[in-house]
Formats: sequence, structure tokens, C-alpha cells
Amino acid sequence: MSGDLFSILWFILFITMILIALVANIIIILAILTDKSMHTSTYFYIINVDIADIVLVLSCLPERMDALFSSGDGFHLGIFVSTNSKTCNGKGHGGHDREHETSTKN
Repeated sequence: MSGDLFSILWFILFITMILIALVANIIIILAILTDKSMHTSTYFYIINVDIADIVLVLSCLPERMDALFSSGDGFHLGIFVSTNSKTCNGKGHGGHDREHETSTKN
């Protein structure tokens, strides 16, 4: 029973993080786009960072939720993303996964 409660609390935490990130980034984007005095290159850079943050949150957090709550069958809303993506699981950054493969062969 306590394991189920723990899973529910983690699920609520993940959903809360996704919603806060989406709402906050959208508010920032809309504030910059509606205020003409904020139409400078610095603020457009902030818009790009916010868009990148939205993409990261929507691609990595659901995958982490899947890894935490499921048996590893893949993220059911997008099985291609979770089974073929190496950006959110710690592999694929600078060849660290290939370095480990070559060190185990020796």
C-alpha cells in the first residue's frame, strides 16, 4: 500500500513540474511578445530559451515518468521517443556509452 502511495506522490510531483514549467514559460513568452518595449535581441533570446525548455520538459519528463512507473515497455504516448532517444537517459552525450563498450571488451 505504501508503494502505491509513493508512486502516486511521484506522479503528482512530475505532473506538477510539467504544468509549472509549461505555464511559466508560456507566460514569459506572451509577456515578451505583447510588450513592444521588450522586442530586443536579448528578449528574443529568452523566448528561444523558453521554447527549448518547453521541448525539454515535454520530451524528457514523460520518459522519466515511464522509467519510474512502468516495466520498461516504452512510453505509451510516443514509443519512438522513449525507446530510440538517448538524450534523457544519460547516454549519448559525448560518446560515454561507446567508451564503456570499448572498455568492457578489453
